[in-house]
Amino acid sequence: MGPLYFMVVQMRQMSSMQKIEALAEKVASHKGLRLYDLELVGSKDGRILRIYIDRSGPDGVSLNDCQEFSSALSLLLDVEDPIDGTYRLEVSSPGLERVLKKTWHFEESVGQQVLINIRKPLAELNGEVAGKHANRKKFKGTLTSLDGSDLSIEFEGQQITIPVDYVSKAKVVFDCGKKG
Repeated sequence: MGPLYFMVVQMRQMSSMQKIEALAEKVASHKGLRLYDLELVGSKDGRILRIYIDRSGPDGVSLNDCQEFSSALSLLLDVEDPIDGTYRLEVSSPGLERVLKKTWHFEESVGQQVLINIRKPLAELNGEVAGKHANRKKFKGTLTSLDGSDLSIEFEGQQITIPVDYVSKAKVVFDCGKKG
């Protein structure tokens, strides 16, 4: 029995999103890309499967990359059929103002402007912080580091430490006026 057989056996034990992610990872790797994120939204009769792909380096992904990835993934999704009902596949770059969810998203965004929303006010997360930022739940500043499960952001001249688990939403903020 070959590696394809074992992949089929493993896929039967996965949830539909795990299957989709595994298939997308496989296609991305084959195309020299990486899977940045994916989401399945909508109701059973009108779902949208959004796949975000990226490439290391300054060039990112092209429209051609998205088209080739979409064609290859569509074939695999047709064969494996992990999604109940109808859906539309959308493939794109995560964009300049990319959402940050995974640890490596934060790691690659160190030094960039970010917008971070947290679940609870800062005072409830970090007892050491006092003053005017204690009741804040939203921070826009430079992501300075990710140390284990904590990220640090320079916000209004102060270093703020936030546990990654308390981040409810995060994204890179593109500054078109910034010279680099």
